[in-house]
Amino acid sequence: MKSDTKHKIAFWSTIIAGVLVLLAISAFFIHRWTTNINLNDVVQNKVVQKQIKKRVNPQNRFLLSLAPTFLGFDEPKTYLLLFLNNTELRPGGGFIGSYATLKVSKGKINIISQQGVEKLDSQTPKDWRPKPPDILKEELKVDRWYFRDSNWSPDFAKSSNKGLKFYKNEGGAKSEDIDFVVGITTTVLEELLKIVGPIEVESIEFSDSNVIKKLQYQVHYGFKERGQSFRNRKQIMKPFLKKLSQKVQSGLLQNYQNYLDLAREMFKEKHVVIYSPQQKTQQTIEANNLGGRVVEKPVGDYLMWVDANLAALKTDHAIERNMTYQIRKKDGDYIATAKMKYNHTGNFDWRTSRYRTFARVYTPTGTEFISAKLENKEINKEGIQMGEELNKKWFGKFTQIEPQQSKTLSFTYKLPDRIAQDIKNGSYNLVAQKQIGTLKPQLTLELYFGKNITNANPAELEKYWGDSKYNLKTNLKQDRKFKLTF
Repeated sequence: MKSDTKHKIAFWSTIIAGVLVLLAISAFFIHRWTTNINLNDVVQNKVVQKQIKKRVNPQNRFLLSLAPTFLGFDEPKTYLLLFLNNTELRPGGGFIGSYATLKVSKGKINIISQQGVEKLDSQTPKDWRPKPPDILKEELKVDRWYFRDSNWSPDFAKSSNKGLKFYKNEGGAKSEDIDFVVGITTTVLEELLKIVGPIEVESIEFSDSNVIKKLQYQVHYGFKERGQSFRNRKQIMKPFLKKLSQKVQSGLLQNYQNYLDLAREMFKEKHVVIYSPQQKTQQTIEANNLGGRVVEKPVGDYLMWVDANLAALKTDHAIERNMTYQIRKKDGDYIATAKMKYNHTGNFDWRTSRYRTFARVYTPTGTEFISAKLENKEINKEGIQMGEELNKKWFGKFTQIEPQQSKTLSFTYKLPDRIAQDIKNGSYNLVAQKQIGTLKPQLTLELYFGKNITNANPAELEKYWGDSKYNLKTNLKQDRKFKLTF
């Protein structure tokens, strides 16, 4: 009985602090202070356990059911944590600026390795030279593919597999024992500070609106003003994280539901994504939509726009995205146009430059390229890259946008005959997926089918009902599905 009671206390104390692992095990939350935290000591009585059960919203209960596995109650788990800097967007969520390897056993976290990614890449064996994608070679001037650039696939499982291979071959710690790869963007830290409030460290106030900018400045430039050497430029992170951990722990019980709500939102919006090399565990991850997967076999049409910031500093903080997807009927075929309007709101400074993106649109297999335009000027077909992966056809173009300017890039293509047949048979389905790490790209649908729409989910505004067009404005903060019948 005593052993069973101890197990329950351990489990519920882990539930309370579970968000710290599911959310705050990012690069900002994996420094030395966590080494001595024992989550078993957070809560020691049944009254609190009952309060937790009562307070958990139904939509958050899946987090509770996953906690024992993720937090090492079944058996110790080894994590590879990737800090995805989405102010420097990459297909897999953001540039991998730093990482950590840690072991979690019964809720206790032990750091195995933690460092900037440049240290791992610098020890790459001379005889291991994986060939990078051509666009990386051209725009980044690299002659080999490094761990820092390994998340080139928009599918987190695919990019994690690639990353684990690079991690192993570059000499990463515990590379054979990784149970989970977790990617976490900078947005998580901003959202966490919205809950705990501002933090003051060394007379610098960090808030949710400035924390990323100020931390980046201190790490890249401010260390000189603080009298720190380049080697110790990240020293400010230790007192920052200590203050953050104190505020989180002091308000843990009061803000428990807020943390669970935040965890759920960050998973849904793909700012926290998880992969496991173990098939059964990965199936659980995917069943709960935690994996950042590309839908490889969607029913009907498919759309995903993917950007890769290539040597444009941290300029994604200043980029607004507005995507429009159009369909029209022509000579019995259905012609689609996917266009992205980039609005560069920034100016040249220490973290902002002209935006340089390799933009790709992912479409269903069987689509046929027709044309591409930049600012309504047709691009020579030889200037468009094309490929197939993830059971998709993609078209891509390297594009630059100057500060305080806007540009629109578009791709036009014929949809596969099977989609035309679906429409002829009375239905149209579209899966529009969000790229990991993007904030709130806008999405406008302007779909003209040449036959009256009888039902639509989600519905248009009532003034658009009763015709053959589907007009809808929404966003891609999360993946979206659309279903129409005729």
